Amino acid sequence: MMPDLRLILSLSLLEGLTACYGCGPTETRDFTLEETFSRGEMEGILEEEARMTQGEDYMDALSYASNHCRELCGWVWDAQTDTGMEVSEMVSCQATVDLEADTIHVACRGEVSTIQDCKEGRRPLGHVDPPTDLSRLGPYLALCAQLEAVSVTAFQELAQQLVAWGAPSALIQRCLEAAEDEERHAAAISTLALAEGCPPQRPQRRPAPCNLYAVALHNAVEGCVGETWAALLAGWKAHNARTPELRAAYARIAPEEAAHAQLAWDLHAWLRARLPEPQRHELDEALAAELRSLVQRAPALLRALPAALGLPDAVGAEALARGLVSRLAA
Repeated sequence: MMPDLRLILSLSLLEGLTACYGCGPTETRDFTLEETFSRGEMEGILEEEARMTQGEDYMDALSYASNHCRELCGWVWDAQTDTGMEVSEMVSCQATVDLEADTIHVACRGEVSTIQDCKEGRRPLGHVDPPTDLSRLGPYLALCAQLEAVSVTAFQELAQQLVAWGAPSALIQRCLEAAEDEERHAAAISTLALAEGCPPQRPQRRPAPCNLYAVALHNAVEGCVGETWAALLAGWKAHNARTPELRAAYARIAPEEAAHAQLAWDLHAWLRARLPEPQRHELDEALAAELRSLVQRAPALLRALPAALGLPDAVGAEALARGLVSRLAA
């Protein structure tokens, strides 16, 4: 079973926020949350957070949620920005169960706190990153815009490869849709980069193999790990970036990057199943190694980026990466 990236990213983001409390000042803003969950989604949330115990009176997931709405909405996914949030004050909270549809509708208002002190896109095979001063916002955004643009090529090429290998049409279509998403991301980040006086550079590539194993390995490292981490950071920036323009851009980008990360894991399952056993073993080892490396590298990776992004400090970065990796490993 592939991981539910929506839930994993939400919980990992909130875990990182909690670990960062005390490391810097917070700001608050009003929020509204209105979303409908299926019984299966709510059971997954409750199971993940271990809120349903054997001693509870409400063992039914929807009944439990309706009677514990304020507790659940203290951390639940924000449908407006598709990122997690930490509620500091709840003004109102209402949960309505629809037994016929087997769903629960949650409507809440309150105040959310964010932390102020606290990889973009999918590189195609053979892509060469240009030397960039990532500590300054303009060059950083210019590089991100370039990476979003080359992601269009990456997903288009991947779709063509999947057609040649007889992949399900749904996977191919999701790659093409992801390419369209990346066009919008590139345009949005390019606008921000140009406002900083830094136009994106022309990308460079070197020859690279594109056999099934090479693509599977690239997808595991660049997609399953890289895009999942990028989606998590996009969610963080959507709340914590220092300017309204940055927060708005990443609020639009975050849900689509989460969908691209989910696509990467679904592709991983399909590609892996078509490899001989020795290559499956190599692929599994490479994925595990990349996940371990992410935890080790996260503090330095985020420390090198502009303060305007509002990313976590070293302690928060490690907590964010460790929480994500532990859930993916599970």
